[in-house]
Amino acid sequence: MRALGKGYSTFESAAALPTFQEWLSSLQKISKVYRKYGSFLPSQLELLKNIHSGITSSQANVLAFGAPPSSGKTHVIALCASYLQDFGFDCCVVTPNTELVNDFKEELNNVDSNSKPQVLSIGSYLRRKSEFNIAFIDEAHNLRSGLELSPLVVRTVRIAKGSPAYHTILEVIHGGQSSLTRELDPETSHDLLVELVSDPRLRHLRSILRALTEWRVFMIETDLGLEIKFLSANPAKRSLIPNGKLLLFSATPLDGQELEFYCNIDKDSVSYYGDLSLSFVPKTNVNYLFSSCDSENEKVRVVSTILKLVRIPVLILINNHAECIKWTKGLQREFGSRVVSVCSHLQYHGRIGQYDRFAKSPRGILVSSSSVYWEGINIRNLRMVIIPNPPYPQPTLLEVASGKHTRFGAIARRRLIQGAGRVGRSQDMSGLCLLLFKPAGLGGQFKPTTVARLKTVASDLNPSRKKRVLFLRWRRCA
Repeated sequence: MRALGKGYSTFESAAALPTFQEWLSSLQKISKVYRKYGSFLPSQLELLKNIHSGITSSQANVLAFGAPPSSGKTHVIALCASYLQDFGFDCCVVTPNTELVNDFKEELNNVDSNSKPQVLSIGSYLRRKSEFNIAFIDEAHNLRSGLELSPLVVRTVRIAKGSPAYHTILEVIHGGQSSLTRELDPETSHDLLVELVSDPRLRHLRSILRALTEWRVFMIETDLGLEIKFLSANPAKRSLIPNGKLLLFSATPLDGQELEFYCNIDKDSVSYYGDLSLSFVPKTNVNYLFSSCDSENEKVRVVSTILKLVRIPVLILINNHAECIKWTKGLQREFGSRVVSVCSHLQYHGRIGQYDRFAKSPRGILVSSSSVYWEGINIRNLRMVIIPNPPYPQPTLLEVASGKHTRFGAIARRRLIQGAGRVGRSQDMSGLCLLLFKPAGLGGQFKPTTVARLKTVASDLNPSRKKRVLFLRWRRCA
């Protein structure tokens, strides 16, 4: 592999890349996946062509690439980042959540290269972006969620409904308005913080009070109470562009206004490649079915019937925290320790501890309302996803700041497509995605079903006795 050495500008180095066919030949030599299967997926080849074209031809510093779920994108990113690292770039791979950091570190083992690119979370990358020539950001449609978890960009305080702090907020800012969700003006923000910092549990807000001009303050109502979000008013702190090119990879369209608001990226300065439409691409190895249940009790009965039949891991995606708790308690009464819960707002170490319990169980049931499991994680060998109700996202800071109505339809559709994409990620493994409601606007990709047919489809997913023995052996060694 040809190394240019450090010191070249990004454009000079990119211009010296070989032709696409020469580059592809080099990638084939270092890809263990290619050597195993003898070819790349068509979707991987298309993505590689787009990446080569973007790096060598575009003058834009930000390149956005479309790649649907299960398209082999993770290996392509690991492969290209490793190649370019050896080629003379300082590269990194960036993910919106820590779970995906671990996925990419593992994927880098499928690439033979002299040096490995660093794999970073959004928060770590924001502190170190000046060190890199090229940054590959995966799951870019989740950038907003990732940035809101970075204290450099957004600091969040959650106030439980009915707590003393909640009543303080009502007294300070309610003003007879029907909704508390809004951006607060500087005077109201100051008055509110003065009241809140008197609570010993909220004294950490004093640093924000002392530098209030550096923050924009937002209030958002949730099913648990309130979230107070402090957004850095300094655009430089939100910028994601390294000392070269920023490559964004997304399964669904990127919102230009969100890129500008959260990432300080001019929406007109981005070059787009590939399919970035909000379309649902069904996998041939997955049954996409829906059952229009008349009540929540009927949904519980359908889920219970299926879970009694299967001996495989199942992911149940819930649309809010309170419902996640309710579903978890109900299923635990019937299925005991098989049920593992990852509700919203659980910190990383708590999430990963619960997830490890689920991953080591051959019949685990993961109930989650966390956006990480809706959109941003690859659960190996997952063969069934159940979604009882349509996603119901909160308004974004951008929408609150601009006073626009929340685009619940578009956001919910994107999250539903991502949730459905959690299953069937291995082409040689059949799967089932079941909705317990009739989906809107998915072009008839989900077919209506009956409980009788569901029993048959679910039972057919059960592994053979030989596969169960192999899994139990793996679990004992893990």
